Amino acid sequence: MRLILTGVALTIFVSVAASADDVPQLTSVYKSSGTQMITIDCEGPNEGQLVCHFTQVLLSPGEKDEVPSKREDKINEVLSQFSNEDSVARECSIFQTVHSALKSGELPENLDDVAAISDIEVFSHSLKEMRAKPKKALEDTIQSMGLLADMCKKPSHTTASKIVDLVADIESRTCKIWSNTYSHQFKKNAQGQWVSTEGPNGQCGVVYVSVLEQDSEYPLLWNYWTRKIVTNKDGGSELLIQCKDLDEDVQTYSWKNDENFFGCDYIKFGLF
Repeated sequence: MRLILTGVALTIFVSVAASADDVPQLTSVYKSSGTQMITIDCEGPNEGQLVCHFTQVLLSPGEKDEVPSKREDKINEVLSQFSNEDSVARECSIFQTVHSALKSGELPENLDDVAAISDIEVFSHSLKEMRAKPKKALEDTIQSMGLLADMCKKPSHTTASKIVDLVADIESRTCKIWSNTYSHQFKKNAQGQWVSTEGPNGQCGVVYVSVLEQDSEYPLLWNYWTRKIVTNKDGGSELLIQCKDLDEDVQTYSWKNDENFFGCDYIKFGLF
């Protein structure tokens, strides 16, 4: 209960306290899917307009590639990489040594004999860092090194398949986080909402409509929604998407910050 009350108190604290003119100043809103949050910092009003600066943080949960043809292409790519023993000999000596060291928890005694290891001290430090990984990450590393070592001993379609499937499994447990910043100008309408309308822009004639409105139950808190209106569906394309296929659904954000679970074992910053 204390945590719930603390969360509500923090939400109210970081959200704007409405002035006499019901003007948002600083607030945070969230998508119910749990994949986006936006911090909105508004200046004004000045001559009836607000200038609001948006900082959007997006989370992309990991996804599995369900296209069989792509999987087979990746398997063939792995097989191709291990088809020439001489070209992968250096890497293979490292795969085998790392797998043995991580699995046993001890440094091999014959590191001086591994030609690919030029600096034993640096290599030993890297192994210690690998061992310090969280349990699941360490298990993934041991499994991947073992499969690569198996490919070095005897390349096969079966082992290559296991490598591709393990990489896909890790990617499905990797969530990506990135941010985006932008600004809008808002004017207050007769319903007390702050509305921004921009456009039409580009070949598709896109009009961007964004609305900030007070929560009906808690007037100190704000909600936000935005949508695109495509005025020229016969135009070319925007961001490689045909005008007729652009998403015109309303995107809603609430001050309510619900808990969500995505099963992320790994976090990666950046979209790519």
